[in-house]
Amino acid sequence: MEVFDCHTHPTFNSSMFSDAAKSNNIDYSESGLLREMEKNGVAGCMAIGLDESSNRCVAELANRNRNILPIYGVETQTIEKSYAGLKKLAASGVFRGIKLYLGYENVYPFSKRLDKFYRLAENNDMTVIFHTGDTWQSIKRSKQGSMVKYSHPLNIDEVATTHPEMKIIIAHSGNPWTEDTAEIVYKNKNCYADISGWFFGKPQNDSMDLMKDKLKFLVRFGGKDKILFGTDWPLAGMHDYINFVSECGLTSNEIEHVLYKNAKRLFFQNS
Repeated sequence: MEVFDCHTHPTFNSSMFSDAAKSNNIDYSESGLLREMEKNGVAGCMAIGLDESSNRCVAELANRNRNILPIYGVETQTIEKSYAGLKKLAASGVFRGIKLYLGYENVYPFSKRLDKFYRLAENNDMTVIFHTGDTWQSIKRSKQGSMVKYSHPLNIDEVATTHPEMKIIIAHSGNPWTEDTAEIVYKNKNCYADISGWFFGKPQNDSMDLMKDKLKFLVRFGGKDKILFGTDWPLAGMHDYINFVSECGLTSNEIEHVLYKNAKRLFFQNS
């Protein structure tokens, strides 16, 4: 069964992800990523940047590996600089999407400050990914610190409604508000949700039943065509995440859609 990982962070210059990889016994390098993908039948992945430096890193990685899709990480604290950098690259097709770090940065997705990013995405067929749900308190992308009122998945509904042709991915399925996310992807044809970042390192047995129930609800209420596989690598290994999806009680058809078919339709429908 083929797999496509819709959420990885191979920004090898990041000390935060390097430390996480070390604690998870993951080889955090280009060769390590490619070996892990090959070993686990992962046909491709999305490589998500955080800032200007890591955006260059994922673009170079994708240039060397055609099965890797680079995603531009937007810094709203330096929004004009971030927009200028993205605008320069958008028409060239280097980046397949953008990511906005709601919660880590104190901005709502429906803020007028972000409208120009959405227009750019619509005009260049770029997917917009929103961080939603829980945040790592140790990450500081704003002076005030992380605030989850900005990253609640219900905030995405207004953007999805006012930009119906813009493809949207609700990263992490808004965990722990996964039921709200299920409603948003069910209601809006342009919305999808990935299941990355639900656990760090190895899955914990005391939370597995809850997580399995969450995934089944997402797939069966939100729709099997709307849920995307993702790991948040290197915060978790691909093998453990694939096993989690495969063993959560979904049908084989539902599993195929989550692991690969939905990503193929979303990103490779013209190939």
